[in-house]
Parts: sequence; structure tokens; C-alpha cells
Amino acid sequence: MSDRSLQQNVEFIKYADQYKMLSGRIAFADMPRVAELLASSNGSVEAELKFGRDEQNIRIVQGRLTCDAELVCQRCLGNVITHLETTFVLAGVFSDEQARHLPKDYEPLLLVNGEVCVADMIEEELLLSLPMFAYHSNPDCGDISADADNDSLATEAEKDNPFAVLSGLKLTK
Repeated sequence: MSDRSLQQNVEFIKYADQYKMLSGRIAFADMPRVAELLASSNGSVEAELKFGRDEQNIRIVQGRLTCDAELVCQRCLGNVITHLETTFVLAGVFSDEQARHLPKDYEPLLLVNGEVCVADMIEEELLLSLPMFAYHSNPDCGDISADADNDSLATEAEKDNPFAVLSGLKLTK
């Protein structure tokens, strides 16, 4: 199914048993927890989801998310566009007990009445892929007056050196 808009809720078991695929876009504005971390909620995330079963007959969803997110640079507090690309594999479970017995390669996806909200699942995975701190690639980003400030600090340090008195006492001995 590739209609460029993902369904909100899907029957996980049915989709996994039928090896269905979903792909499309979800706007950042439709994901409130992600939108509050971004500098701008304009844009969207491209998602590709493949439902199915693995070799152990566990129902899984394999996903790939791609987007360009506008974050706040932690050096200059300006906006920086960061390319995000992540993949994940989730296994559908109905309880914490089932989640504890999953192979280590899978993260649990708690199903409610056998269904999963695709937008919530994508939002969770996107939250996990966001960097803790975003920076421009240029270390001097947004700081035009950095050199001028450093020069003025150096001249102030030369003028008001509190240890200048000590150097005078050492010379008199």
C-alpha cells in the first residue's frame, strides 16, 4: 500500500500474517511530541513499514524512517537542518511477559486489542533517533563577533592582572 498517507490504526496480526507493506509520509505537525523538539514543525517523515513473520514465526514490523528535521543549534541557537535516517525491527506483544521472552534483536511493540497506531509507532522511533544536541558543521557558526570578543577579553586580562603586584614584590627581594 503506497498511497503517500499512512493509515492511523492497523491490525498488526492481520498485516503480519499477510506480509503487508505500508509507505507514506506523516507531517511533523501531526506528531506533537516530535514537533515540540523541532525548531519548525514544517516538513514530514517518510516511512516504509514491512509487516511479516521471522524464522521463529514471531510477528514483526521492519521500518525505515527518513527525514530532514530543523533543530536548534546548541552553539549559536540558530536553526540547523539535520538529516535523520533510522531503521528498526519491532515484535508485537500483548504483555510484559511476552516482551521479556523476545529475542534480543527485537524491541517490543505493545499491542492493544491486536492493533497498533502507526503514527504513534513512527513518532516513538523518530524520538529515539533525534540527536541529543544539534550543531552546525562549522564550529564558529552564528558567532560573527567571536574574534572581537576574544580580543577584548585578552586586552582586559593584560590591563587588570591581579598578580602584577606579586611580580613587583619578587623583584624587590
